[in-house]
Amino acid sequence: GTWRFDASVPTRTSYVFKSEPQQSLAPGDSIDYTLGFDRAKTGSDQPISITVDFSHAVPESNENNNNITASFNIL
Repeated sequence: GTWRFDASVPTRTSYVFKSEPQQSLAPGDSIDYTLGFDRAKTGSDQPISITVDFSHAVPESNENNNNITASFNIL
């Protein structure tokens, strides 16, 4: 089934990007996205968090690999 993702990005005012519905992927498939944003919050260890299929619309054998958080230094 279709799924969506959201991305919490470090902007001066809190912002969460919510995607449009996405096409299903087969087991082992992957997809690359590029997200751009402006008015970045500067500093070290600024977190970006992405969650896919947050509503659990797609049945999966492992729901524990649907999110990731990473930190970046933004100058």
